[in-house]
Amino acid sequence: MRHIAALTTLLLAGCADKEADSGFVGAPTLSITSPSDGAWLDEGAEVTLSAAGRNGAGAVANLSDLAWSTGDWAVEGNDVVVTDLPAGNHTLEAQVLIEGELVTDSVEITVFANGGR
Repeated sequence: MRHIAALTTLLLAGCADKEADSGFVGAPTLSITSPSDGAWLDEGAEVTLSAAGRNGAGAVANLSDLAWSTGDWAVEGNDVVVTDLPAGNHTLEAQVLIEGELVTDSVEITVFANGGR
């Protein structure tokens, strides 16, 4: 029985080493952190557009070229404050290249025309 346990331990350790040595890299990720999904915003109000990204190895990614759009409106940058989001229901999309791969995230927002809420 001890031989089986020892063999199992060796096999598991060997698999762990292979996994660590395999250079496995995950996919880059992007997550919008502000505004939140389902946010209700007033037209003309200051809104901070922020996102967090990670490269395939899990390290924080550079998001200096981050692009935001609602289809008919666009701006670039991360942690950027805007006041000109158009009134209406929108899918706000953020996109950026991380390690040569286009990565996106989106949230649904509603921007109320002045006095419309």
